[in-house]
Amino acid sequence: MFVRVVQRDAWEVEVPGGETRSFASRREALAFAESLEPAWIEVGTVVPEREGVPRHHRWTTLRRSEDGSYATSGLRWGGRPG
Repeated sequence: MFVRVVQRDAWEVEVPGGETRSFASRREALAFAESLEPAWIEVGTVVPEREGVPRHHRWTTLRRSEDGSYATSGLRWGGRPG
């Protein structure tokens, strides 16, 4: 299972095929996501609009370790939108 934590007007936690919950902070959203114990957590952070580049998300993927902690994996995407 994976969970998506994404910055919008608030920080939202999306469980595919399930619910979406909103949180006031990234820390609260990640704590909730981690409590679900998914194998992967995708984290989408807003990159503000700047000249010639619209507002978009930059994504980082966290992977659950055997000890239950989460660490950044090598999976990232988002950069400059086309």
